[in-house]
Amino acid sequence: MLYNSPPAGFNPEQEIVSCFCLYLGRFLLLKRVFGDKIGAGRWGVPAGKMKKKEKALTAAIREIKEETGVKLKPVDLNYFDTVYVRYPEFDFTFHIFYTSFEAVPKIVINRKEHAEFYWAEPRESLQMDLILDEDKCVKRFFNL
Repeated sequence: MLYNSPPAGFNPEQEIVSCFCLYLGRFLLLKRVFGDKIGAGRWGVPAGKMKKKEKALTAAIREIKEETGVKLKPVDLNYFDTVYVRYPEFDFTFHIFYTSFEAVPKIVINRKEHAEFYWAEPRESLQMDLILDEDKCVKRFFNL
């Protein structure tokens, strides 16, 4: 469940960064490989855990590179929001960024983490098998 501010008893185990990568009214979704990781087999935007003492912007740039092969600079990313997430198993802080591409970038996914990628229209994505609470992030970001 997403919260605008930390709920009572919020105890984040980690901080996560994510990025809406935009191109011509669509955004990039990655399908996680099947396995025992949370969200296995489901779609989500490029995202990942922040390292200790790492800044959110730096982590977002690193995660995008690791997951898509796309190299970005700090000026390419824009901060959107931070939300507080409570899963049944744990809590985490979720930082959301976005970037826009003028030309479709070459995506090279990390096959250990993702099976495929797709440029989705916002409303179309809501019909896909998204990672838990990703639909809420899509609605929030695109004001749906």
